[in-house]
Amino acid sequence: MSMRRLGAAAIALGAVVALAVATQAVAGSRAVPKHYAFSFAVAAKPENVPGSIPSKVAGSGSGTFTIVHRQIDRDGTVFWDLTGAHASMSLSIGGKVIVRATVVGGHYGTEKATGGTLRSVLLKLRITSSSRFRCKTPNAMLGLDDFPQVKGSIDGMTFDACTTHLQWNGVPPELTVHVAPV
Repeated sequence: MSMRRLGAAAIALGAVVALAVATQAVAGSRAVPKHYAFSFAVAAKPENVPGSIPSKVAGSGSGTFTIVHRQIDRDGTVFWDLTGAHASMSLSIGGKVIVRATVVGGHYGTEKATGGTLRSVLLKLRITSSSRFRCKTPNAMLGLDDFPQVKGSIDGMTFDACTTHLQWNGVPPELTVHVAPV
C-alpha cells in the first residue's frame, strides 16, 4: 500500500473512531436522568472565611429541576444547565430570617468519588426578602455538594450574596444535603 493510501486510510479510521466516540457520548448522555429533587438543612456556624457570619446559621430549602444542554468544561468535567426549577430556600440567625430566595437557574454536575458519585448543584437565586443582603446586584448563589454516604464523607454547601460568602462542610444534623433523580 502506498504512503498516500496509508495516510488516507489512517485519516478515515480516525474519523470513524471519532464518530464512534461522539455517538457513545451522546448515547451516554441519554442514560443520565433528566429530573432531580434536592433538599438541604443546615444548623451550624459557617466555616471561618472572609466576609463570613460568626454566628450559627439555620436554614433549609428544597425543590426540583430538570437538566438540559450537556457541556464539558476545560478540565473535562461534565455539567448541564438547569431549567424548570421549582424551589425555595431560607436562612436565619437567632430565629430571624436573613434571606428568602427562589431558584431561577443554575448548573448540575457529577463526578466519580470514592464509593459513588458526587452530585453538585450551583443554584442561581432571586432574593425575595432579606434583612441583610440589600446591595444593588447581589448575584445570589447556593452551592450544594451531595457526597456519597460512605464512612467519613461529608456534604458541602455555600451561599454567596453581595460580598458575603458562607461555607459549610459537615454531617447530619449540622448539614444534610440530598440531590437525587426523581
